[in-house]
Amino acid sequence: MSRLLFLPLVLAAFTALAKAEQANPPYSESLRFSCFDKPFLSISAHSPKHDRFPDIQLEVTDGLGQRAGYGNYQRRIPESHYGKIAEIPKAPDRSRAVAVEVCNAKPGRYTFTVSEHGNFPYRISVAGDDGTGSNTGNETRIIYWQSNEDRVCRLSFDFLVSGGKVTIRWLDKENHPLPFAVPPGCDPVPRA
Repeated sequence: MSRLLFLPLVLAAFTALAKAEQANPPYSESLRFSCFDKPFLSISAHSPKHDRFPDIQLEVTDGLGQRAGYGNYQRRIPESHYGKIAEIPKAPDRSRAVAVEVCNAKPGRYTFTVSEHGNFPYRISVAGDDGTGSNTGNETRIIYWQSNEDRVCRLSFDFLVSGGKVTIRWLDKENHPLPFAVPPGCDPVPRA
């Protein structure tokens, strides 16, 4: 094939690929934008600049033993979603995250695992919204981590909603509340 024919073919292939990605992006919009009037909970992982999806997997268990996240579960958390999301639909290249999101989230204790694959910096955000439409009822807690190849960590927190205010309280390995400014560490979980 001559070079004159090869270049237009390559250009056409890249154009078709770009159009296909725009029509079917590799992420979905955050569930938050369809859950304004109910309590909302998000456990997400993102790169420091939110410009790429970290190579991690999340699994969440609520106080009733229902689960959401990576994998298939018989008892799934109702109104939950897991996957790659754009937290800000109009700025998807600056708001990429891997997340478990729950609309109509029930107050109580939540435990989640983070399965890391590779070695890179990332952040874990746990965000709650009371569902009243007021920004004063929201809270977000962030952990700054460096992944450690194939590490699996377990973390727990209480998600409390009372009087139009959300409180997210990190717990230690024995499920005791940590002081406000103290983030939890990795409670290692052996890989199955």
